Amino acid sequence: MKNEGKLGKFKPEHLGQLIFYVNAVDTLEKTDKDDSTIGLLLCKDADSYVAKTSLNKSQMKLGISKYKIIEKLPEYLERRLNEKMKTQGNESSVWVERYRRDGIF
Repeated sequence: MKNEGKLGKFKPEHLGQLIFYVNAVDTLEKTDKDDSTIGLLLCKDADSYVAKTSLNKSQMKLGISKYKIIEKLPEYLERRLNEKMKTQGNESSVWVERYRRDGIF
């Protein structure tokens, strides 16, 4: 799977870049045992009509989705993270605290 993230709104040319990356992975890294690479493009915003039209005739496994940055984790995820930290010990708590400190969640 190849993921590509964009900070702004989806543009059809972003899909061309993703197709290039997917083709490169299929050509350079895929083995006979692997299925075709899936390409996922994450954008901060996307017009549904433009996205659907861009993918309309594509024979490749491609997807476009919007993402949302959140300030704070929902409570159920916070609980699960805390449970994981308790069961896995100090190692996982280091990266969780770093992400919290840096404002990622």
